[in-house]
Amino acid sequence: MKLWVLSSVLLLCLCSLSKDMQPLCHENESKALLQFKHNFVIDKFASVDPSAYPKLESWKLLDGKSNGCCSWDGVKCDQDTGHVIDLDLSSSFLHGSINSNSSLFNLVHLHSLNLADNEFNFSEIPSRIGHLFRLTSLNLSKSGFFGQIPSEISSLSKLVILDLTSEIDLYSKSLWKLEKPGLRDLVQSLTNLKVLNLSMVNISSSVPSVMSNISSLTTLNLEGCLLYGEFPMEIFRLPQLQILNVAWNENLTGSLPEFQSNSHQKSLIFQGTGFYGKLPGSIGRLESLVYLDLSQTSLSGTLPSPLGNLTRLTFLCLYDCKFSGQIPSSLANLSQLTKFGIGNNDFDAGPLPLPPGKLLKLTHLSARRMNLQGLASCNLVEFPSILRSQDELQALTLCNNKIRGFCNGIPSVSSGFNSAEERSAKALQLLLSSHKTRIIQKSDFHPINIDPLKVIRTMLVDEASVSSLQTTTEAVVVEHPKDEKDIGAMGGGTYGRHGLLRILADRSLV
Repeated sequence: MKLWVLSSVLLLCLCSLSKDMQPLCHENESKALLQFKHNFVIDKFASVDPSAYPKLESWKLLDGKSNGCCSWDGVKCDQDTGHVIDLDLSSSFLHGSINSNSSLFNLVHLHSLNLADNEFNFSEIPSRIGHLFRLTSLNLSKSGFFGQIPSEISSLSKLVILDLTSEIDLYSKSLWKLEKPGLRDLVQSLTNLKVLNLSMVNISSSVPSVMSNISSLTTLNLEGCLLYGEFPMEIFRLPQLQILNVAWNENLTGSLPEFQSNSHQKSLIFQGTGFYGKLPGSIGRLESLVYLDLSQTSLSGTLPSPLGNLTRLTFLCLYDCKFSGQIPSSLANLSQLTKFGIGNNDFDAGPLPLPPGKLLKLTHLSARRMNLQGLASCNLVEFPSILRSQDELQALTLCNNKIRGFCNGIPSVSSGFNSAEERSAKALQLLLSSHKTRIIQKSDFHPINIDPLKVIRTMLVDEASVSSLQTTTEAVVVEHPKDEKDIGAMGGGTYGRHGLLRILADRSLV
């Protein structure tokens, strides 16, 4: 009996030990990896990910033997056969070129290849990529490749994940093209895809309806691809679709469908497209939705009250559309919201229906051109109240409204200041005595990237009230652009000639 127990324990130990041991690497694959390594230099400017590190530095022979490659950084081998099946060299500071003679393509057992976030010197994706026919995952995003995406990628019929996110050059043009063959040819062949990311690739075509045949698709990212024509309604009905991003395709049109309650959508992004029509009340059925961006589209009509049913939303951007009518009070139910943009629409004049103690997680609020009236007479009691309860607020945009006077201790800068120096001091005093909000504008689509430790506070003021304000040691007036285009994103945008200026408390930031 004791002998049997001892044998069982010994067997369990051996099994556990064998699971922890790395399989022996095949010598020809080890040599292929070392040869691949020698084609590159380590360049710390070749990767932008903060967690990047030089994985290839661990690729060394041990005691002159080449069978230890399965323990190298970024390399994974099959536990039974010892073949290299996974090569993840993303963000590895690689700088050099890859061509069809690369030893990389001798690793024919690869199931996954990730070369993202490196610098491959504007070389083209080699046509021999098609030799890696076992690939189920291919990620070449933001890796400095250039030119036409080769047709051979279409032959990788086992692909489940394909990420070819492109970079843009100094003239805002994509480095990659998908034209001959085009998007239709690609998706007709890759019917097992779950993730397709072609962001910023120059596709210059319509979206093929055949894409709706990829029933396994969960993520579709076609942002900035120069798409045009009508977006196929059938794609909305893909049963597994969770993320859909077609932003910044200004010639892409379409309308939103009637959404079903069994949909899995988590993120819908249509910013900067020609989508039109109304936002259907059925949007409230998307209970899993966390990110909704309809900004800078031609969507119109009133906002449906069921929008307030999306209680998981963290990002809601509806600015610069053609919405009208009253803002539904149900939006106050969006308790997880951190970024909220609703300005530059045609809503009825009146209060912003956000009562005190709601939306406490907001970090960015944009409500420019809202025609909000009555603060001078304190008709909007709840509006300043919600501002006082926003402990997490980092950016607030209220320009081009009609907010005036004092209300519940929140003065406008245009009231009661007799001199430039006094206005400057009062502005800073107001900001320093309030919570940690920074109110920022920028003449671009993107938020300003400023070290928050260098900013004491930032405040927007009415241009007329500071027209004579001079640069002082306390404050700096930033010159605003001459155009009046009002594009702002969450925490961003332009001032406009008759808009608002920003005062910064640190001249070094100007």
